[in-house]
Amino acid sequence: MLVLCYRGIKTENKVIAHIAVLLTLVVLVALLMPLKGAIGRSDTAATVRVALMIVTSALSMGYFIKSFIDARKEKSDA
Repeated sequence: MLVLCYRGIKTENKVIAHIAVLLTLVVLVALLMPLKGAIGRSDTAATVRVALMIVTSALSMGYFIKSFIDARKEKSDA
């Protein structure tokens, strides 16, 4: 789904950008249960893999939010 949002994000379509942020947030929250399960099983490889997915999702959320803030600042300066 996120890959389908790519073109809309690049063309600065606000609706698609917000959908991509929502999907990223859903993925981030959904990864918490697999992380809990991997830790409970003491599966180091799975824990590292899921933790890496959580980190990359969090970084994506950060960049999305930063781009929204930058766009708002650019709009108010114009």
